[in-house]
Amino acid sequence: MKPQMIAGLALAALTSAGASGADTWHSDEGGRGASSYVEKGRFQLMISCWPGNPEFFFTLYGGPFDGMKNIDDQTDSMMMWIELPDGRTGRHPIDGHYFAPDQAFVGRFIVNDYVLEQFRQGAKLFFTAPTGADIVSFGMTGTGKARGHFKQACGI
Repeated sequence: MKPQMIAGLALAALTSAGASGADTWHSDEGGRGASSYVEKGRFQLMISCWPGNPEFFFTLYGGPFDGMKNIDDQTDSMMMWIELPDGRTGRHPIDGHYFAPDQAFVGRFIVNDYVLEQFRQGAKLFFTAPTGADIVSFGMTGTGKARGHFKQACGI
């Protein structure tokens, strides 16, 4: 599936989901995979998976983003940090590109049990640009439920 299609599908899912509590993750699963999203201010993050694929598809809306290129279809990256309740922090790079029509950064990243366990237990999720600029942070209420959906629908 092309990243533009992923971005479009994710935006449609966010729009149809209606208003939600800030920093509370919402997730769902179906025959074609699972997705989870969170929103805060102008930012919305959607993470999706498909059965048999070890990658998560990642779309962060709300651009342009501080410290990033923000040029349509140009390769870029950001760092995802997962802070655990005990203060430990996992660092996970995400490669992708900016999709100007949706003002979104679209990417993919390989997940494993370690990353998924951090996601399930996390206290705070935040993103930084290659320049070190802060982009956005989210709370992680509801990520345990999302982790269950990813495992059930996608086997990861």
